Amino acid sequence: MSRRVFRLTVSVFVLAWVLAACAAPPTPSPVPPPPPTSAPPAPTAVPPTVAPPAPTTAPTAAPTAVPPTATRPAATSTPVGEQPVTGGTLIATYASDLASLDPPTALSTMDWGSVALILYNGLYVFDSANNLVPDLADGMPQVSADRLVYTIKLKKGVFFHNGRELKAADVKYSIERNANPETGSWAATEPASFIVGGKDILDKKAKEASGIQVVDDYTVQFTLTQPYAYFPHSLTQTTNLIVPKEEVEKWGKDYRFHPVGTGPFKMVEWIPKQKVTFTRNPNYFKKGLPYLDGITFQLGAAADVSMLRYQRGEVDELADGIPSADIPTMATSAQFGKYYIDAPSFLLYFIGFNLQTPPFDNPKVRQAVGMAIDKKKIIQLSSGTGVQAASLYHPLFQCNNKNAKDPFAYDTAAAKKLLTDAGFGSGITAKAWLRESRAWIARVPESIQQDLAAIGVKLELQQLTAAVGTKALDDGTLPIFATTWGATYPDPSSMVSPVFLSSAITAKRLRYKNDALDQLIAKAGGTLDEAERCKLWLEAEQIVTKDSPIIPLAFLGRPTMQSPRLKGLVFNPAFGRPVYEQVWIPKDKQ
Repeated sequence: MSRRVFRLTVSVFVLAWVLAACAAPPTPSPVPPPPPTSAPPAPTAVPPTVAPPAPTTAPTAAPTAVPPTATRPAATSTPVGEQPVTGGTLIATYASDLASLDPPTALSTMDWGSVALILYNGLYVFDSANNLVPDLADGMPQVSADRLVYTIKLKKGVFFHNGRELKAADVKYSIERNANPETGSWAATEPASFIVGGKDILDKKAKEASGIQVVDDYTVQFTLTQPYAYFPHSLTQTTNLIVPKEEVEKWGKDYRFHPVGTGPFKMVEWIPKQKVTFTRNPNYFKKGLPYLDGITFQLGAAADVSMLRYQRGEVDELADGIPSADIPTMATSAQFGKYYIDAPSFLLYFIGFNLQTPPFDNPKVRQAVGMAIDKKKIIQLSSGTGVQAASLYHPLFQCNNKNAKDPFAYDTAAAKKLLTDAGFGSGITAKAWLRESRAWIARVPESIQQDLAAIGVKLELQQLTAAVGTKALDDGTLPIFATTWGATYPDPSSMVSPVFLSSAITAKRLRYKNDALDQLIAKAGGTLDEAERCKLWLEAEQIVTKDSPIIPLAFLGRPTMQSPRLKGLVFNPAFGRPVYEQVWIPKDKQ
């Protein structure tokens, strides 16, 4: 599908959206930040799930699958007679605690929604028409004729929450910090692997990259090792949001509890497992935004209790989604049905393996697992609106094999034969961590367990916290697991590179390394011809399918409820969260 046709497809679904140009921001006066709170105990870390997204629809419009992209879209216009007003606090509930509010180490959609939509900004972002547009950048990059040098101007008058103005040195520091292995970023290679000197940072040979130069206070220049068609897109990644060096160095490892960005809200308080409070940033560089006075995340809230509180009008957002058992009732409710939202996305739920642990070091065993799982049932047990994954690439990707047949189509007889051929006809017993990830996926792990038991693969499900499960994956003590991943933008590069490139964290957890694939990823990334790039990415998919380090199961929907009092709702599907800077509450509802 061409880029133009793709955008036309998306626009058909998003007729409810009308883009409004953001007015030029005034130069605010620096103000001191709120007093820091004490660092809470280290909360749970979680493995990568989904990457940042583009917006989908308001609750009164039909939801659509749009490419997960970056931080926040351009502001939308408001119907005549409903002009936004300031004031009010949005209350959202979460069952768990945040893990990190430091962009490179924010690892769950819960963290991502906070860093990307509340606290920080990046150089670029995707708008609701899937166009790459400036955020902190003052215009699109100036690109040299050989496509190797990108010169980016910054907006003036952008201030961090601590009152200091954003400068080009902050951009250089943030991109290099993301690449530094000591930071622990889950996407350290993007875009460092394509920047001159970036590999030296990744290899711990340097702290800075010669390919990132501060030209002046408001100009930064990137020099690439080879042409990379999607370099500006990589700058939208949540891991590349801009942070102030002095705050990071002040707090050290505790910076994740004391975030300071340029975003529409700043953090006031974080009480572990109880609540996180954000307050309006009066010096936000986007004129008139945000509207809300604040946002409160209430933590440790059980899904069923949150649902009851929502129905009583005590909660504005069920941030963990709707329990799958409640979806039919809420979606058809006369009172709440029009506030039910199911926003499809590129979020892929998959089975992963430790390729160095028997019996999953045998590709026939991995393929048997894939063919034993009923993907249609997974969709039925979750939101009911997902898409069965016949490919690594979502059907709406610009590059996709539209005639692809599922290489792991549901076939228990064939799965049993594969196990027998692999020498495991008598059965397999293995420990497994099948992350539920969201309230509406709660019944999926048990379904997978039952399906695999039918072919003689007995899974001993491990009830692990995110931190313990992540460490087990890193240590190699979990032979099989299930989790989620989502593309950053609608291109195979954002689905393949962060997961299967041998230097990527997920590939290391899979114990997967294929030199031919690494070379193909590098070649595809540096190819500017769209048709040739697509051909290379389809070859890469064939390699991954043959090696089967993961089994794609389904691209899942995102069912949630939003309060009747919230206005200006625009959603991004990978986070399943509103674009908070645009949300407002009428005076009589505050």
